[in-house]
Amino acid sequence: MPGGRRPRIYVHIGEPKTGTTFLQRALWGNRARLAAQGILLPGYEGRDHNRASRDLREAPREAADPTDPWTDVQAAAADRRQWRFWTFHDTLAILDMWSRHLPPDQVHVITVPRQGPASTLWVRFASVLGIDPSRVDLAEAHANPSLGLAEVEFLRRLNETLPEEMPYWFYTRNVKRILAHDVLAVRARQARLTVPASREAWVKDQSEILVAGLRDSKFHIVGDLGELLPQPVAGPYRGPADLPAEQVLDAAVAATAALTDQRYRDRYPAPQARTKRGGPRQMVVRLEWTVLNGPRVRRVLRKRSRLPAVRRLRVLIWRVLLHPTRHRG
Repeated sequence: MPGGRRPRIYVHIGEPKTGTTFLQRALWGNRARLAAQGILLPGYEGRDHNRASRDLREAPREAADPTDPWTDVQAAAADRRQWRFWTFHDTLAILDMWSRHLPPDQVHVITVPRQGPASTLWVRFASVLGIDPSRVDLAEAHANPSLGLAEVEFLRRLNETLPEEMPYWFYTRNVKRILAHDVLAVRARQARLTVPASREAWVKDQSEILVAGLRDSKFHIVGDLGELLPQPVAGPYRGPADLPAEQVLDAAVAATAALTDQRYRDRYPAPQARTKRGGPRQMVVRLEWTVLNGPRVRRVLRKRSRLPAVRRLRVLIWRVLLHPTRHRG
């Protein structure tokens, strides 16, 4: 660390639909620029953080899951219907769980701006890290928008039709990632899901409880707590089931076309473009990456990561491959 300072570790605990995908894309897309400012992103790719999170939470992994195991954990069925909404959205409970052994001023709560560019969220996030927000490229870190009514209704019907034995990992990769994120979320929306009039008072009460709890917590608040309070709904409520069948059919056709295209690309991948060889330094870096980060090496190290010596070796390899001095300039 510059000046001999001890490293500071930040753990981002983001609830779904609070800009987490945008921030993750901004971080992974700017590793070199962040390293030049002294911010290191551990691991090789985003999936490494997913595995680390599951390891920390002792989440089970299905035996049929084709991804590399994060640790030696017992296999168990993970039906998506067993997941509970409030496990991920009870903000005060989540903060209580993660802050029990930390001073309040080391817990940073960043509110998500209701309007304006997504870069506003990045500016707030960068202020917590103590870095210059303008020294990153946000061109590829596009936001992950919510689904429209037609897309919500299509997914609801699809979820009811899918067999219960479908494993959660398969659903995540094909329905959530391809259909929801890559296809349906980017479609032009004609209407968005709103709160029914019968639920507005309950939502208002819950939001006020949340704001009061955060105001009394002595946590470091970045942003405006007023952004967490709901705004009056404009116009009458319209539910997904009230849409014309033609709109839902249009979303279904787009989803089917996307899955068909993905299956084709998986079976007949396009040839990769040849990269320039570069100078001797670039060739050495690529050779190191190939040898130390090859599939066989990673598989062997992961299987033996319960040994302290192997864990230290993995850290050493990571430092060799991703040393911040390589990203300066």
